[in-house]
Amino acid sequence: MATKKRRSKFSLKKVKKMFINLFNKVKNYFVNVYNKFMSLPKYVRHLVYLWSIVLLIIITLIIGTFSNNKMLEKYHEAENNVNNAALRYVQNYNIYPTRDSKLNISLEVLKDLNLISQKDVGNDNTCKGYSILYYDDENESYVSKSYINCNKYTSDEYFDYNEVKS
Repeated sequence: MATKKRRSKFSLKKVKKMFINLFNKVKNYFVNVYNKFMSLPKYVRHLVYLWSIVLLIIITLIIGTFSNNKMLEKYHEAENNVNNAALRYVQNYNIYPTRDSKLNISLEVLKDLNLISQKDVGNDNTCKGYSILYYDDENESYVSKSYINCNKYTSDEYFDYNEVKS
């Protein structure tokens, strides 16, 4: 006679029992760790608390710095996009500043002429900006510098010309 192989069946009761055992082992582990920690002298526990808080602050600062750098990269890219659009404006319309003057081109003008889109500046519709073009005698070439002002970022040396009119 041939013998039949018996398959092990995982019934719902066996699976439930396995998870309950696993949960109890994990719970007992953490209870033991807690009891050992509480058996330490009080000053040692306070040192552990203090260093835990210091470590948490350091981790928070590191994460905040990395996220801030990514945000800054996005806005620097937006400044470069405004700069490139201003250079296209000057080339397309053949309007160059003289040696003693500066040409100020607003972001709104660049948008109206479809030289730049809102997504090139960022999804923040509150961004204002401008580009200043001038002739640099030392390098004998035209220089363009762009500045933007958004909710969460303002370029260094940004100057709001509308505030002067008030």
